[in-house]
Amino acid sequence: MSVGEEKDQEKQTEKKEYKPNNSNKNLIIKFRRNFTFPMCLAIIINLAVTIYILISISNKLSFNKSLTTIINDLENDRNRPIIENVGNIIYKKFQPAIFSLISFKKYINHTGGDDFLKIRMKHSEFLLEKENIRKFLDKYSNIIPDKNDFQKFNEKIKNNKYLDQILWFVDTHKKDIEKLDEIQWKQLYLITNSIMLFKPSFELSKDDESSGFISIYGGFDSSGLYLKYPPSNKTDFNETNYEKYYNSQNPSDCRDENLDIPKYFYFKCRPWYKETMELSKKENVNIVISYPYPFFSSIKMVGITVCIKFDIYLFNEKDEEKKDIFTLCIDMSLSNLISVFDYMNNMINGYFFVLRYDSEKPIYYPKIENFGDLKNLIKYEFDQQSSYYIDELYNYQMTHKKRFNTKYPYEINPTEKNDTVEIVKKNGKKMNYTIWPISLNIGENEAESKFFFLKLYFIKL
Repeated sequence: MSVGEEKDQEKQTEKKEYKPNNSNKNLIIKFRRNFTFPMCLAIIINLAVTIYILISISNKLSFNKSLTTIINDLENDRNRPIIENVGNIIYKKFQPAIFSLISFKKYINHTGGDDFLKIRMKHSEFLLEKENIRKFLDKYSNIIPDKNDFQKFNEKIKNNKYLDQILWFVDTHKKDIEKLDEIQWKQLYLITNSIMLFKPSFELSKDDESSGFISIYGGFDSSGLYLKYPPSNKTDFNETNYEKYYNSQNPSDCRDENLDIPKYFYFKCRPWYKETMELSKKENVNIVISYPYPFFSSIKMVGITVCIKFDIYLFNEKDEEKKDIFTLCIDMSLSNLISVFDYMNNMINGYFFVLRYDSEKPIYYPKIENFGDLKNLIKYEFDQQSSYYIDELYNYQMTHKKRFNTKYPYEINPTEKNDTVEIVKKNGKKMNYTIWPISLNIGENEAESKFFFLKLYFIKL
């Protein structure tokens, strides 16, 4: 046999040795038929049995009241520290501003006394002191500048002197201190002297992310004098911060003393002033926390304001003693509070929101996109994305809403008072509303301490 024939024979032998065996396919098919299919069927049967057992156990547990109580207590124990922490955060947010406003009020009342600034001087005494007062006001106060006066004002407050200045504004006609009447002179002099108290309070608080002050300001009800401390700092300091005071669009229901719509900044139409006047008359309180609203700023910002209202008595040019109501406020940002509360809402079995007492609008409600346009609570509880029956909505409006507007007496210890209301709503599902009163001390001394209540509502799903 030749060499070539031997090689051909070897190749044919290799082909025969590596020829695929169809019997392997038959083994795979047999394996699937005899093992895989029965295993899948067993898994399905196991799942069905497990589901049946769980449903049976859950049905039995639903009738076991003692076990249901234990589970509810465990859930409450887990949620309680979070809810209590929310109350502590609210207290830390607002109480420093309340204490500051009370100290401001005491200081202004003392400095306005006869023995200190002699601010209650009569007309003849005022004329003798007017030049000295003018020098003081020229140094530490300034009208809110328009475009023409902005550069001059910018030079005046450079080198961080803006914290030594207070701004004032009445209207577009009174653009010089000489156009102010005697009452307005004395009011401006009185509040400008309060810079020595405003400055340390502002500097101490501005770096506190939880309760930092954005600005301190106020207005006199009768004279129309508005004051703001401090001027805008260098980070957002430009003429647009002040030009809007001279060109402002007020709503149609905003009217001045002549029943005209002002075309300038008119503080009596601002939410902080209207809410302070309304709530103080209704509830006989002098310290008010506003609803969240857009601040009057060139930068879009939604925040909340704490105000105190008190009387100041001064003599006019005719030596007549006149009372004027001064509303002094502190602005605070709300963005940090919203982000923290939204995070804490995700940690509990349910959700919570915050109302002012005797109120139907929330100060906080989870995942609201626009806090500058708050609606009544019912709009959030029964929104378009949730399912509910018409009778549930009617029942909520007619009955349960009254419980939300309950005003707790001042003497109640909020740590001992938790009011739980069971409400059937949203597709027949029972939901428990637990009300946690939050006390804020608004007393000027221990003998007359009072508590301004916010209410924290925890809804257990």
